[in-house]
Amino acid sequence: MRTFLQNKAAGWYIFGVSVVLAIIAVIAYVARGGDIFTQVDPIAVICSVVGIVLSLILMWKDVKPLEIVPFVLYFVTFLIFAGSEIEFIGNVVYGTDGQAIDPAFIVTAVCGFLSVICGMVACIMKLEKE
Repeated sequence: MRTFLQNKAAGWYIFGVSVVLAIIAVIAYVARGGDIFTQVDPIAVICSVVGIVLSLILMWKDVKPLEIVPFVLYFVTFLIFAGSEIEFIGNVVYGTDGQAIDPAFIVTAVCGFLSVICGMVACIMKLEKE
């Protein structure tokens, strides 16, 4: 294990953080179950799970051109979530029907956004030392 971690660069650890954040975001997204306007979108869950699995595989064996794919999948998941929640956010802002932003919404939004940022930074940085 020590020799395995010896060859890893800072990007590898950031990649790991993006995986943890994506796991937290998808768990919060599914646990929340949507709101009165939307339900959980299976495409978002599938994209997130595929991104997490691919990230774990790439953390184990670095394949250079595939490092960007988890970032893209996390970004697609975040865009699906944000796009489906626009009406909900509008109702909260205008106070139309007394809805409020719940903690699961915040966790999903923040962790989803941070997983996208960390995934992008990790695919720019090197995962392994040369």
